[in-house]
Amino acid sequence: MKILYRTGITKLQCDFTDCVKPCATCPEIDLSNAELKPPGNMISKEEAITPDGCKQTTVRCNFTPSPGMFALSSSLNGIMADGTAPHIGEFPSPGIGKDYSILTCHDNATYVTSRGVTNIINFRCQTNWVSG
Repeated sequence: MKILYRTGITKLQCDFTDCVKPCATCPEIDLSNAELKPPGNMISKEEAITPDGCKQTTVRCNFTPSPGMFALSSSLNGIMADGTAPHIGEFPSPGIGKDYSILTCHDNATYVTSRGVTNIINFRCQTNWVSG
C-alpha cells in the first residue's frame, strides 16, 4: 500500500539558533609539557570568548629570577611538528623577563597567533639571564 500526501509545500527554511560557531570549538591549550628554559620560568594561560563568539587564549611566559639573577630576554615560542620553534610573542623582540601570545580560534577550528603561526604542537618559554 502506498500513501502519498500533498501538502502544497514548495519551500523549506530553517533557522538555527544557539548554534556553536566553529571558531568556538578549538580544544583547550595544554601547557603541561611546555618547555621551560631555565627552570624557574613559568607558563600560564587565560581563556576568553571574543565579542563575535570565538575562543581566544592568551599564553604567558614569565621568568621569576632567584636572588642575584637578571633576565636579559624572554621569548615565547611555538614548537611545530617539524621541530622548528618560531617566536610567537607579541613583543617585537623578546621581552625582558616576560612575553605573551594571543591565539584565536578560527572557523576551521584551529588556533592562529597574531603573527599568523598555526599548527603549534607545544610551547617553549625561554629566558636568557646573567648572575650578578
